[in-house]
Amino acid sequence: MFKKNLKKFLYLLFVVMVPFYSFCAVISDNDGSAFITKAEFDSLKNNFQSQIDQYNNSIDNKIDNAIASYLAGITVESKQNIDSILWNANQIKKVYFSDVWAVPTTLIGDKRDVTSFFWWVFNVATYDSTNRWRMAHVGMLEAQSQTASVATVTIGNEDTIISRPEYNSKYGKYYIDNGSFWNIIPKLQVFSFVWHDNISSCTFDWSSTPTVYYDCTAVGLMSNRNSSFRAKNYTTDVTLYGCTSANYTYPNVKITYITSTVDSVKSLSDIANGNNINVLASNQVSGTVKSTLTADWNTTNNTPFATYNCNTQYGWKTVSSHINYGSSGMSVYNMNSWPSNLPTAEFYSKKNTDLSASTLIHNGWSSATGYEINYYSGIPLFTTAKKGVIELPLEFEVDGSGGGADFVIKSGPFNNSNSLGTQDIDLYLDKDMKQPFVYSGFTGSTASVKLYFEVEANKTYWIKVKSIDDKLVSVNTKESQVTLFSKA
Repeated sequence: MFKKNLKKFLYLLFVVMVPFYSFCAVISDNDGSAFITKAEFDSLKNNFQSQIDQYNNSIDNKIDNAIASYLAGITVESKQNIDSILWNANQIKKVYFSDVWAVPTTLIGDKRDVTSFFWWVFNVATYDSTNRWRMAHVGMLEAQSQTASVATVTIGNEDTIISRPEYNSKYGKYYIDNGSFWNIIPKLQVFSFVWHDNISSCTFDWSSTPTVYYDCTAVGLMSNRNSSFRAKNYTTDVTLYGCTSANYTYPNVKITYITSTVDSVKSLSDIANGNNINVLASNQVSGTVKSTLTADWNTTNNTPFATYNCNTQYGWKTVSSHINYGSSGMSVYNMNSWPSNLPTAEFYSKKNTDLSASTLIHNGWSSATGYEINYYSGIPLFTTAKKGVIELPLEFEVDGSGGGADFVIKSGPFNNSNSLGTQDIDLYLDKDMKQPFVYSGFTGSTASVKLYFEVEANKTYWIKVKSIDDKLVSVNTKESQVTLFSKA
């Protein structure tokens, strides 16, 4: 509008000026040299019009350029609120940093349980020269007890503590912030059962304590097993020795081995560094987590956890011999002889996998922010859609009394290092960026800091915090949004 009005004004000015040039009379060719001819006048008029056109074009160009320069010099500042990613992360779990972060303690211990139940009892009936009936019960049972019960014995001293991680398919990473930690005890159950069989072909010398013992046909280790916990059956022959006549062999005695584990959930408070699953690291992340993946929960390792030899380790002795003298009473002899050639069984534990702590993500914060959050990577603050100046009010709190903390803000995730690294942006205390933020952090137990800095379009900015006295430090934005100032 301004341009059009200016042009109209100039056109009117020239219209007013034109009559002043028309006072010269148009005369004939004979009026003398003081006068111009009509042809000369027409030529002058055409030249004048040409000059007017040039002036108009020049003025149009100058006006256009002036207007363009004026408009280019006008800048309108816009103010936009953008979501705080850090705030969203804090809604899942309060975001803490630790400069003494260590991986939760997991280990493969030596503790294991064995349950053995051997109950082999044979009735041996004989008559002596005085026709007195004599009977021998010979068998095996746990702890030399004659009560048919099953007892479990624990071997070893150290528990197995493992993590049962889950998998984030979006990032292709495992995570342990599900808090699933387990105490695992490999268990082996060995069963064999033969009940009261009469053996009339075997006699004993009762003048002294009979020497009665068993011998099994060796069947070797568990073999041809698959990778799942299961039962395995063996068939063996048992020979009864100590008879004055021929020894007696009892065929096809069944021995069953059952491999399993006793699983119980562990509290994080009972695991060294267990609470670190919900803490980000300011220091370098290292170490491994002994884990059993969900897909492997009922799968065994390829090699035995340990072996079990019934002949020497918690093996079961011959229980006793009872000699019956009819109505005159009964004498009991404890024979206490070990069986021999019992097959060796094997303990199997769950298949375990070593997961490097540096490859783990925190699934809760990764899901809340939409970014892959490793324990060492820091945490994102916000993402920009365009360039400008950000206003970022931060809130810090040291867990317990502390001397403060340092922090670094940068345009990307952090490396796995013991140091915070180099800041790649300049921080200020005012929007006009006249007052540089010259500190690397804050002192005291709490701090509120409002920072300003230039941001690029389509970038995510991250923060990492490091306590100066080995304390946990939390960080959040004051509100759920931060402000971006940009030029329209």
